[in-house]
Amino acid sequence: SAQLNVLELINLEIATYLKLLDPQCYTGHSFRLPYATFLANSGKEIINIKKLGGWNFTTVAEGFVKDSKKCNKILIRKNPL
Repeated sequence: SAQLNVLELINLEIATYLKLLDPQCYTGHSFRLPYATFLANSGKEIINIKKLGGWNFTTVAEGFVKDSKKCNKILIRKNPL
């Protein structure tokens, strides 16, 4: 569809700007993890990240932000050594 082609062009533009190897190989899915992590580090609630990422299950969204600095701080507070 035309919408898909526009998204593919945006992904190509992002990958090219970032000087990634083989920028034509990057799909929208390639940017989901860094985008979700960015949102988590910016303080967005997991429910909002879930909506923006298009995930149906919170556990899936949580999997994408597991490396977030902010989420790691919360986990450490909940589970101190």
